[in-house]
Amino acid sequence: MLLACWASNALLVSAQSTSLNPFNDATLRPHGQHVIPLFEGWFPNDDGSYTLCFGYFNMNTEEQVEVPLGDANRIEPAEFDGAQPTHFDPVPAPELTRPYRHHWCVFSVEVPSDFGRKDVIWTLETQGDELSVPGSLLPSYVLDETETLGRDAVAPYLSLNDNPPNFRGRRGLWEGPRQARVGEPLSLIARVRHPEAGTWIYWTLHQGPNSVEFS
Repeated sequence: MLLACWASNALLVSAQSTSLNPFNDATLRPHGQHVIPLFEGWFPNDDGSYTLCFGYFNMNTEEQVEVPLGDANRIEPAEFDGAQPTHFDPVPAPELTRPYRHHWCVFSVEVPSDFGRKDVIWTLETQGDELSVPGSLLPSYVLDETETLGRDAVAPYLSLNDNPPNFRGRRGLWEGPRQARVGEPLSLIARVRHPEAGTWIYWTLHQGPNSVEFS
């Protein structure tokens, strides 16, 4: 079982969420809708490799969707398979995300420096339909740096233990594994350092067949 922790700036997000995208607003339903895999973009790494970021759009306002790893939830080439989520939260509230209201950069895939014009394809089957999205190194999909001062946006620093927050970026931060007994609570730590006010944080299940409650 994998859990995920998300941190962002609520004031910045709220300022960008003054109106809903008409397509998204018209197609949202409480239940029975698709989960759409999305390619967010890529960025270069210091060692010459590249990181591709993927997210998803759950078109349900209430239903949590589960899709185990396998034919219905796969990444090709197979060497990059396995990091994608199996649990998909409902569409986020408009005050917490950008106007498009989807889950951004939920996982990433690192490709070598000589990856060239090849694709990393994420395929997801929900409601009987198979949807695929290619991720590539197209220049138009390069992601911004961690600080975009022209837009007054700075990424938060994060740690998942007692150490001071010293990580930020879209590649994600991993901690664990942690052992727990079924039915017994497990304490989790998330520390955030952000120069801007209004930072929000939440936990979610990333992979695994079991249900998890956070309090």
